[in-house]
Amino acid sequence: MSAKPYPHCAGNQLVGKHIDCFEAAIKTVPMRRHLADFYSQYDAVLSPEIAGNNSVIQALIAAPKCQDVLEIASILAGSRCTESLVVIHYLGDRDEIEIHNDANDHGEKLRLCWMLGERNFSGGEFCIHPNAKEMPIKRIPHQRDSWVLFRIGNNSYHSVSQVHSATKTEGRWTVIFTWGARTESLNLNHCDNNKLLEEYV
Repeated sequence: MSAKPYPHCAGNQLVGKHIDCFEAAIKTVPMRRHLADFYSQYDAVLSPEIAGNNSVIQALIAAPKCQDVLEIASILAGSRCTESLVVIHYLGDRDEIEIHNDANDHGEKLRLCWMLGERNFSGGEFCIHPNAKEMPIKRIPHQRDSWVLFRIGNNSYHSVSQVHSATKTEGRWTVIFTWGARTESLNLNHCDNNKLLEEYV
């Protein structure tokens, strides 16, 4: 794991040959349009209600909560993690995420961004920044089954470059796993501007 400008690492493969079933499952999840001051995207917080009888979505929710995974997350986060949250992100044409650090008071400490889908678009790179103003020092292309793991903190500045030439099903799909310590706070639904505009799939 690289320590500068904050602890992070990346890899080219997470699940290998099983990726097809995960991609098929996440594209059945109803998405909502989420607009904020520094990003635009579609997203969905995975829950038992959303999972229903879909065993793949159930597995996505359950896996990061396993005791062994929580113990590893605690080591990587540098402090004890007791809970997890799983969110699907989709960036379509012209969507982007500007520089931010994800530091908050909601108990989040560690994040794994897992990239899904063929790259039928340009842009959508995961960019690592030294601070809130400078250009990225590292750009990680969005490649199927690749991943980025980083520790959330006041200096964990990153962004996602603007997506271009994406269609409704050919944009940037990512599954975000977050680990932290306070159950009641690990919930992205606290955002007031989460408005359900349409089912995406």
